[in-house]
Amino acid sequence: MTAPIKSNTDSSEIRLTIGGNRGVMLRADSLLQLRQSFALAIVVSCQGSTYRKPGALALIVADGTAQSVISGGCLEPMLRDAAMQAMKSNESQSLLFDTQHEDDLLFGSGSGCRGKMRVIIIPVNHASVHPIYKSIAHAFQRQQSIKLALYVDQSRCAQGVLRSVEHTWYIGTDVGEIKHLLDSDCKEYQIHNTDTTLSNVAVFTLAPARKILIIGASPEVPFLIHFAHALGWHVAVADHRSAALEIYAKDADQLCSSSLHTLFSKPDVFINDTAITFDAALIMSHRATTDLEALQILAKRHEPYVGLLGPPGRRDELLSQLAESDRALLLSRLHAPVGLRLGGDGPEPLALSIVAELQKFFHNE
Repeated sequence: MTAPIKSNTDSSEIRLTIGGNRGVMLRADSLLQLRQSFALAIVVSCQGSTYRKPGALALIVADGTAQSVISGGCLEPMLRDAAMQAMKSNESQSLLFDTQHEDDLLFGSGSGCRGKMRVIIIPVNHASVHPIYKSIAHAFQRQQSIKLALYVDQSRCAQGVLRSVEHTWYIGTDVGEIKHLLDSDCKEYQIHNTDTTLSNVAVFTLAPARKILIIGASPEVPFLIHFAHALGWHVAVADHRSAALEIYAKDADQLCSSSLHTLFSKPDVFINDTAITFDAALIMSHRATTDLEALQILAKRHEPYVGLLGPPGRRDELLSQLAESDRALLLSRLHAPVGLRLGGDGPEPLALSIVAELQKFFHNE
């Protein structure tokens, strides 16, 4: 029997505010349910200074509206034109944006960046969904990372090999010859074909949404959920008080109204039948007994970031009540007091400081 975290099915409107790659994939799924076609843009390689990095997604609908971007606005008109062409021809497109030269500032895109970005655009037709989109959607639904090795030359654009922990997909003909690149670093490679010609292959990774567990439905939680959703993160909130969950956590993706002991009664916590480890756990129940129990449990788990709300004195008092072995397991991962020191008081600045520290931590991993 799986641990009792359940999906919150009452937050469909809030999901419109979810950003990042997760927001793109949610929008794509919604469009397909409405039988609408779109183009999926994927940043596959970069050199120098670029606004987005490999693995970034954006989506362009036939009416010209978009979900996410690949630049600060300077490259979007060209991206939109290429997306329209991809949807019209039902063929993938490969774009190389080069803003390294000074002339680009005056006569090109006008970008302030100085780099090269390769983007492939995949048409996704509701009547015949592109296999690359299907593979990415499968990995995202399972909350798994997926690594891709894709040809980026226009002649073989978007053919290649994709691999998650469960599946390997071969898309196109004679693509098995680049499978070995999935064991290589993420970058663009030039390979020799059997006919002595050269092809370019981009290797990159798409990571699943960050998963945050908040222990305690407190006044800061609504703002934490809002900021985390804007970044495309998945938020679960645990509190045995159902009323507190309804007041402070109604917009979370997952809710758990059982005790912490029940939630963590097995080695794995399950969401949508998938065993997961959270990327971060935030202890903020405002109750010493609950916080102590959470520290004892999380000491034996593997979340790389554990945040504890409260002043240093309260932290030290709680740590003094832990077994020495638990303290040893926990201290290298513990952030207490949680959050960057941004200044301000009240739930909104506190939530912002916590999300800012999490973003910094994830970026530096």
